[in-house]
Amino acid sequence: MTKILKYDCLTFNQNGKDLVFFKIKAKDLLKFANVARKTEDNPDGYQRMFSEYRKKAIAKYIDDKNILPNSILISFDEARLEENKTKIIFAAKENSAWIIDGQHRVLGASYANTEIELPVIALLNANQEEQVLQFVTINREAKGVPSSLYIDLLGKLPRELSPKEVAQNRASDIADKLNEDEYSPLYNRIATTSSPKAGQISKSNFVRKVEPLISIEKGRLNTFTMVEQVKIINNYFKAIEKVFNQELKKDRPIFYQTIGFGAFMKSFELIFNTVLNLTNGGFEVQDIISLFKSVAPDLNTSLSSWSQYGTGEKAENNAANEIKTLIQKVNAQSDLKTSIRL
Repeated sequence: MTKILKYDCLTFNQNGKDLVFFKIKAKDLLKFANVARKTEDNPDGYQRMFSEYRKKAIAKYIDDKNILPNSILISFDEARLEENKTKIIFAAKENSAWIIDGQHRVLGASYANTEIELPVIALLNANQEEQVLQFVTINREAKGVPSSLYIDLLGKLPRELSPKEVAQNRASDIADKLNEDEYSPLYNRIATTSSPKAGQISKSNFVRKVEPLISIEKGRLNTFTMVEQVKIINNYFKAIEKVFNQELKKDRPIFYQTIGFGAFMKSFELIFNTVLNLTNGGFEVQDIISLFKSVAPDLNTSLSSWSQYGTGEKAENNAANEIKTLIQKVNAQSDLKTSIRL
């Protein structure tokens, strides 16, 4: 006989819908709650795929004595409230509830050595369209949801995503790929679950800088697949680290600070076009290294002065302009050589 569970709860109403608040340990939640992941076998699912890296990062965050105050959002297929609405009652069976938001927090908390209780908000008897709407509304601000998944969901949503939202989510996917790849120079360089530490940049900063490059309307990289976009950015920073390796030895390399990252990303399109022109279409690491070596003496001097510019958009633009000026000189010299040959 299926066991019936009861949890003390508080209820509240928003626009005619009852919401239920209660607390529970992650391991207990996973005994009856699952994630509606979209796979080939489950085309009606709507969640992003599970990340082992994020699970372990959150577990470490908890074991380091940090807290997870944000609530987990779930939906029950079948649950009820006692008449006085102080207890939620449901069957203790697998798949009796679905995690709409917070799957990595739940999995991370269950993996952690430190056991904590999680706050949970539950929707009662919400259909899939309501679940999908909540999922997209919560996750659209660059939480790592693949843009391809959003596109698949458009038929179930009351509105389509804007081109900017699609690009933001693609940029977030790229950040996750680079951050989780132990062979990438950006491995563990993008802070996703906490504030950036020394030598890290925030995920929101990464998304802001990459989104214009992959915009489906006018982004320079918009004709490339996501795999190609990841490789291009990966190659870019491999070359930066190789040429400016003395900077890399510092605790806080300037190109992994807000001003340096911003400067190199705002110079990316000019550098990308220049390398393609000089190599007849190649953007391998060695191609980029060759360009950077030609400006390295002057650019090394610039790198050491950027920290004096302060912070903000103006500081990033000033640093970016120094890079662009040096690259434009290379372009001018290249054009001159071409004219002489002709």
